[in-house]
Amino acid sequence: ANLVEDGSVVGRVATHDGDHPWMSMMLYDSSAHGTVTCIVVTSDGVSHDVGTFVAKEGYGAWIAPLSVKPQDVRTAKVVSPSGTVVATATLG
Repeated sequence: ANLVEDGSVVGRVATHDGDHPWMSMMLYDSSAHGTVTCIVVTSDGVSHDVGTFVAKEGYGAWIAPLSVKPQDVRTAKVVSPSGTVVATATLG
C-alpha cells in the first residue's frame, strides 16, 4: 500500500503472512527525519507499536516482525518523535 503524506505518495508498506509474519516499510521524499515509529491499527481499532527506524532526509527502509495477523492490519502510520503522524497507508 502507498504511504501518503499531505496527499502525496512518499513510500510503500507491505505485510507478509506465514509462520513468522512481517512487514516492510520504505520512505522516500517524505518530511520524516530521525527516529520514527511504525504503528499499525487492526480491524478491531487497536493500535500496535511495531517498532522504530531512522529516516534520514526523508528516506528510510525497514523490515520487522509483525505481532498481529497481516490480514487484520487496516492502517499503517509513520509517527515522528513528537507524536505527529508523518504518513499513513490504508491496507486491507
